[in-house]
Amino acid sequence: MAPSRYPLKQGIRLKQDKPWRWLTVLSSPANFFNNKQFLKAYNQALNAKRYRKRSYRQHNATNKILTTVVTTLTLITSFGIVGLAIFSINRRTKQIGTRRALGATRWQIMCYFMVENFLISAVGVFIGSLGAIGLNMWMVSTFNLTPISFELIIFGIVTLFVVGQLAVLYPARKAALIPPATATRTI
Repeated sequence: MAPSRYPLKQGIRLKQDKPWRWLTVLSSPANFFNNKQFLKAYNQALNAKRYRKRSYRQHNATNKILTTVVTTLTLITSFGIVGLAIFSINRRTKQIGTRRALGATRWQIMCYFMVENFLISAVGVFIGSLGAIGLNMWMVSTFNLTPISFELIIFGIVTLFVVGQLAVLYPARKAALIPPATATRTI
Protein backbone atom coordinates (compact mmCIF):
# COMPACT_ATOMS: atom_id res chain seq x y z
CA MET A 1 0.00 0.00 0.00
CA ALA A 2 1.45 3.35 -1.02
CA PRO A 3 2.01 5.92 1.73
CA SER A 4 -0.60 8.69 1.90
CA ARG A 5 0.26 12.35 1.43
CA TYR A 6 -1.94 13.20 4.40
CA PRO A 7 -0.90 12.16 7.91
CA LEU A 8 -3.43 10.05 9.81
CA LYS A 9 -4.22 9.67 13.48
CA GLN A 10 -5.68 6.23 14.20
CA GLY A 11 -6.28 5.61 10.47
CA ILE A 12 -9.67 7.33 9.94
CA ARG A 13 -10.24 10.35 7.65
CA LEU A 14 -13.27 12.58 7.25
CA LYS A 15 -13.58 15.09 4.42
CA GLN A 16 -14.05 18.72 5.35
CA ASP A 17 -15.49 21.41 3.08
CA LYS A 18 -12.25 21.46 1.01
CA PRO A 19 -11.14 18.22 -0.63
CA TRP A 20 -7.46 18.59 0.25
CA ARG A 21 -8.02 18.87 4.00
CA TRP A 22 -8.86 16.03 6.33
CA LEU A 23 -10.26 15.87 9.82
CA THR A 24 -8.64 13.25 11.94
CA VAL A 25 -9.93 11.27 14.88
CA LEU A 26 -8.53 12.43 18.16
CA SER A 27 -7.49 10.12 20.94
CA SER A 28 -11.05 9.32 22.17
CA PRO A 29 -14.52 9.33 20.53
CA ALA A 30 -15.76 11.93 23.02
CA ASN A 31 -13.02 14.34 21.95
CA PHE A 32 -13.79 13.63 18.29
CA PHE A 33 -17.40 14.87 18.56
CA ASN A 34 -16.33 17.88 20.63
CA ASN A 35 -13.68 18.82 18.08
CA LYS A 36 -14.37 22.35 16.73
CA GLN A 37 -13.44 21.41 13.17
CA PHE A 38 -15.80 18.46 13.22
CA LEU A 39 -18.64 20.54 14.64
CA LYS A 40 -18.03 23.24 12.03
CA ALA A 41 -18.09 20.70 9.18
CA TYR A 42 -21.19 19.01 10.63
CA ASN A 43 -23.03 22.34 10.94
CA GLN A 44 -22.04 23.26 7.38
CA ALA A 45 -23.51 19.99 6.15
CA LEU A 46 -26.74 20.59 8.09
CA ASN A 47 -26.97 24.16 6.82
CA ALA A 48 -26.50 22.96 3.23
CA LYS A 49 -29.30 20.43 3.70
CA ARG A 50 -31.60 23.08 5.19
CA TYR A 51 -30.71 25.55 2.44
CA ARG A 52 -31.42 22.98 -0.28
CA LYS A 53 -34.78 22.12 1.29
CA ARG A 54 -35.70 25.81 1.65
CA SER A 55 -34.60 26.69 -1.87
CA TYR A 56 -36.66 23.89 -3.46
CA ARG A 57 -39.76 24.61 -1.35
CA GLN A 58 -41.07 27.11 -3.92
CA HIS A 59 -40.46 24.70 -6.82
CA ASN A 60 -42.18 21.83 -5.01
CA ALA A 61 -45.19 24.02 -4.22
CA THR A 62 -45.40 25.12 -7.87
CA ASN A 63 -45.22 21.49 -9.03
CA LYS A 64 -48.02 20.48 -6.67
CA ILE A 65 -50.22 23.36 -7.79
CA LEU A 66 -49.65 22.59 -11.48
CA THR A 67 -50.34 18.88 -10.92
CA THR A 68 -53.61 19.76 -9.19
CA VAL A 69 -54.61 22.12 -12.02
CA VAL A 70 -53.82 19.53 -14.72
CA THR A 71 -55.72 16.80 -12.86
CA THR A 72 -58.72 19.09 -12.38
CA LEU A 73 -58.73 20.11 -16.05
CA THR A 74 -58.53 16.46 -17.11
CA LEU A 75 -61.54 15.61 -14.92
CA ILE A 76 -63.52 18.56 -16.29
CA THR A 77 -62.66 17.47 -19.83
CA SER A 78 -63.80 13.92 -19.13
CA PHE A 79 -67.12 15.21 -17.74
CA GLY A 80 -67.50 17.27 -20.92
CA ILE A 81 -66.92 14.17 -23.03
CA VAL A 82 -69.54 12.27 -21.02
CA GLY A 83 -72.04 15.11 -21.48
CA LEU A 84 -71.45 15.36 -25.23
CA ALA A 85 -71.70 11.59 -25.67
CA ILE A 86 -74.98 11.46 -23.73
CA PHE A 87 -76.32 14.36 -25.81
CA SER A 88 -75.32 12.57 -29.02
CA ILE A 89 -76.97 9.35 -27.89
CA ASN A 90 -80.19 11.12 -26.90
CA ARG A 91 -80.31 12.81 -30.31
CA ARG A 92 -79.81 9.50 -32.12
CA THR A 93 -82.05 7.28 -30.02
CA LYS A 94 -84.28 6.46 -32.99
CA GLN A 95 -81.29 5.63 -35.20
CA ILE A 96 -79.83 3.35 -32.51
CA GLY A 97 -83.21 1.63 -32.10
CA THR A 98 -83.38 1.09 -35.88
CA ARG A 99 -79.91 -0.45 -35.92
CA ARG A 100 -80.91 -2.73 -33.05
CA ALA A 101 -84.11 -3.72 -34.91
CA LEU A 102 -82.04 -4.57 -38.01
CA GLY A 103 -79.90 -6.97 -36.00
CA ALA A 104 -77.06 -4.98 -34.46
CA THR A 105 -75.93 -6.44 -31.15
CA ARG A 106 -75.36 -4.42 -28.00
CA TRP A 107 -71.62 -4.95 -28.42
CA GLN A 108 -71.72 -3.49 -31.95
CA ILE A 109 -73.62 -0.40 -30.77
CA MET A 110 -71.16 0.09 -27.93
CA CYS A 111 -68.16 -0.34 -30.27
CA TYR A 112 -69.66 2.17 -32.69
CA PHE A 113 -69.68 4.92 -30.07
CA MET A 114 -66.26 3.93 -28.71
CA VAL A 115 -64.71 4.09 -32.21
CA GLU A 116 -66.48 7.37 -32.96
CA ASN A 117 -65.07 8.90 -29.76
CA PHE A 118 -61.62 7.46 -30.52
CA LEU A 119 -61.56 9.13 -33.93
CA ILE A 120 -62.67 12.48 -32.50
CA SER A 121 -60.07 12.14 -29.74
CA ALA A 122 -57.37 11.26 -32.28
CA VAL A 123 -57.97 14.47 -34.21
CA GLY A 124 -57.95 16.53 -31.01
CA VAL A 125 -54.83 14.84 -29.63
CA PHE A 126 -53.02 15.27 -32.96
CA ILE A 127 -53.78 18.99 -33.12
CA GLY A 128 -53.01 19.42 -29.41
CA SER A 129 -49.70 17.55 -29.72
CA LEU A 130 -48.60 19.72 -32.63
CA GLY A 131 -49.53 22.82 -30.63
CA ALA A 132 -47.70 21.56 -27.53
CA ILE A 133 -44.55 20.73 -29.49
CA GLY A 134 -44.63 24.08 -31.30
CA LEU A 135 -45.18 26.00 -28.05
CA ASN A 136 -42.41 24.00 -26.39
CA MET A 137 -39.98 24.83 -29.21
CA TRP A 138 -40.87 28.52 -28.99
CA MET A 139 -40.48 28.59 -25.19
CA VAL A 140 -37.14 26.77 -25.35
CA SER A 141 -35.74 29.27 -27.86
CA THR A 142 -37.26 32.37 -26.25
CA PHE A 143 -36.75 31.67 -22.55
CA ASN A 144 -33.77 29.27 -22.79
CA LEU A 145 -35.66 26.44 -21.04
CA THR A 146 -35.10 22.71 -21.25
CA PRO A 147 -37.38 21.00 -23.78
CA ILE A 148 -40.14 18.58 -22.79
CA SER A 149 -39.00 15.00 -23.15
CA PHE A 150 -40.49 12.80 -25.86
CA GLU A 151 -41.61 10.28 -23.22
CA LEU A 152 -43.68 12.94 -21.47
CA ILE A 153 -45.47 13.83 -24.71
CA ILE A 154 -46.22 10.13 -25.38
CA PHE A 155 -47.48 9.76 -21.79
CA GLY A 156 -49.84 12.72 -22.31
CA ILE A 157 -51.16 11.30 -25.58
CA VAL A 158 -51.83 7.87 -24.07
CA THR A 159 -53.44 9.43 -20.99
CA LEU A 160 -55.81 11.53 -23.10
CA PHE A 161 -56.85 8.51 -25.18
CA VAL A 162 -57.49 6.42 -22.06
CA VAL A 163 -59.45 9.22 -20.36
CA GLY A 164 -61.50 9.73 -23.53
CA GLN A 165 -62.38 6.05 -23.81
CA LEU A 166 -63.22 5.73 -20.13
CA ALA A 167 -65.41 8.85 -20.34
CA VAL A 168 -67.48 7.48 -23.23
CA LEU A 169 -67.83 4.02 -21.70
CA TYR A 170 -70.97 4.81 -19.64
CA PRO A 171 -72.83 6.62 -22.46
CA ALA A 172 -71.93 3.81 -24.91
CA ARG A 173 -73.35 1.22 -22.52
CA LYS A 174 -76.47 3.36 -22.17
CA ALA A 175 -76.79 3.44 -25.97
CA ALA A 176 -76.37 -0.33 -26.18
CA LEU A 177 -79.29 -0.82 -23.80
CA ILE A 178 -81.76 1.07 -26.04
CA PRO A 179 -84.47 -1.41 -27.08
CA PRO A 180 -85.33 -1.97 -30.77
CA ALA A 181 -88.94 -0.89 -30.09
CA THR A 182 -87.69 2.69 -29.67
CA ALA A 183 -87.31 2.98 -33.44
CA THR A 184 -91.04 2.64 -33.95
CA ARG A 185 -91.98 5.44 -31.54
CA THR A 186 -92.23 9.02 -32.69
CA ILE A 187 -90.32 11.61 -30.73
